[in-house]
Amino acid sequence: MEKNMYTIRKMTQSYAKDYLNWHYPAPYEFYNIPKEYHEAELKAIMAPSAHWFCVEKSGSEMVGFYQYTPLKNGAVEIGLGLKPDYTGKGYGLKFVRGCVQFGRQQFGGESATFLLRVAEFNKRAIKTYRRAGFQDCGRAQAMTRTMAWAQEPAKPVSFLCMKLSA
Repeated sequence: MEKNMYTIRKMTQSYAKDYLNWHYPAPYEFYNIPKEYHEAELKAIMAPSAHWFCVEKSGSEMVGFYQYTPLKNGAVEIGLGLKPDYTGKGYGLKFVRGCVQFGRQQFGGESATFLLRVAEFNKRAIKTYRRAGFQDCGRAQAMTRTMAWAQEPAKPVSFLCMKLSA
């Protein structure tokens, strides 16, 4: 992936299915989506009210996604992910900045505040978010599943809450 060569467009069903099959290596396997959840996740991603976007390389490959949830207080919660093949290679900061820039254009203008939650073990992403200007604004616990936990009950995971103001 060239750092400047990508297009953002509404998520397609084909790309959503591709995303659901991404497999991250340890310790990032937390982000792998177990097969038994694919159908429900696909429905959520493709719902008319969902704001999911694919980030394409040269119109032929999805290298990541952006997801936006406008909140009642005017802030926008974001979710984003790079395809496993592109992580750890220096694309993260530009990718995060692209998410914010596109979000400002689509959802809140230059004064928009962006919020995100990142698993506390994901030091690589936290470092990138801080470099992009996000600041810590709290912590949260959530019950969640992972590929490793698919046969076990959901377990609590700690998340760092981060905020980027205009």
